[in-house]
Amino acid sequence: MGILKLPRIHDYWRQKQWFFAISSFSKVMFRDRFRQIHRYLHFCNETAAIPRGNEGYDKLFKVRMLLDDLCPKFRNLYKPKRDICIDESMIPFKGRISFRQFIPSKRTRFGIKAWVMAESATGYISEFLIYTGKDIDGLKDHDLAGTVVRQLTQHVLKQGYHLYLDNYYTKVGLLEYLYENKVYATGTARVDRSQFPKEIIMRTKMKLQRGYSDWRMCGPVLAQVWIDSKPVHILSTIHYPNYDDEVANSTIYVKRKGKKGAVGGINVPYPPAIKDYNAKMGGVDSADQIMKYYNCGRKSSKWYRRIFYHLLEICVHNAFVLESWFTDQRARSHQSFREELIDQLIGSTRSKWIIVGDQVIQMNTLHYDIQMLEFINLWLTISPEIAKIVLKMFEKLL
Repeated sequence: MGILKLPRIHDYWRQKQWFFAISSFSKVMFRDRFRQIHRYLHFCNETAAIPRGNEGYDKLFKVRMLLDDLCPKFRNLYKPKRDICIDESMIPFKGRISFRQFIPSKRTRFGIKAWVMAESATGYISEFLIYTGKDIDGLKDHDLAGTVVRQLTQHVLKQGYHLYLDNYYTKVGLLEYLYENKVYATGTARVDRSQFPKEIIMRTKMKLQRGYSDWRMCGPVLAQVWIDSKPVHILSTIHYPNYDDEVANSTIYVKRKGKKGAVGGINVPYPPAIKDYNAKMGGVDSADQIMKYYNCGRKSSKWYRRIFYHLLEICVHNAFVLESWFTDQRARSHQSFREELIDQLIGSTRSKWIIVGDQVIQMNTLHYDIQMLEFINLWLTISPEIAKIVLKMFEKLL
């Protein structure tokens, strides 16, 4: 359903109109059987849920077992390379739920917000945290952004990673904490936060030459401003303010449009922290973009189904990254990988057809075991009418 897009689920089984005649779905599973499984899809024991207001109540109880099973696998199956990034992602959902978010700057404005840590080069998602409100562990000791970064990076401390953040998370205190734990970070900064040096705060109204930069350094933390179309402020514990003498001149400039009538644009010098941030901050956005192309998620009024669809897409995307890097098939398309995955998951399982009297009836080997088929075939030789009744009884039981 991620490759072949149709408006409604039951359209995949429609046969009256020729343009809906997709025989592959009906050969594998009954329409009503699929809808029944989808309707009763659950991932928890409802009787074990702790009531709201009691100690230990979990807003994500309906998917907690799924998260506890998948998240450790994401981090253990593949060790990301040096450069990683943290950003937020949105799971589309417009139903009623206490932790639904509205972010007007996102393409998906309504939904469930999740914080994601991914590898910068491939977009492999190794950590995943769903936002349910300001009641997460550790929030009493730190602010929300700092608590999120501490939780997502707890399994990569002391390993020398380079972490890239946006201005929501970047603070001097957080960068110092990460530096002490041998995780080196770079991120754009908000100048109205404490500890940012006021001497290099540049306002938009200031008329400075494009490419101008200034910096201050305190211990391992570099604070730098760079003038582009507007000032860009950045904090880093990775970079020095200027390039080494050995760096080629072609790598320290970025192409920008010149004045009206100028041909070829102009070369604007930019510092190494800005250059690396632009190149390595897009891991989460890259993963979201790839998962959007062939997303198998469907509209649902149940929030836990939307999370399930999103986790399923993460599993497929991570599997694609693993295959690309371990088998060196980097030229392979994502669609080709999904097609082979579908073929291997379903295998040779196909529906069977039997004749009961003058009626042709489809039987699916996914839901009828061999003994059941032999039992019905036995009644076919004795009485087709009784065999038809027995078959209807089995249909009601399934």
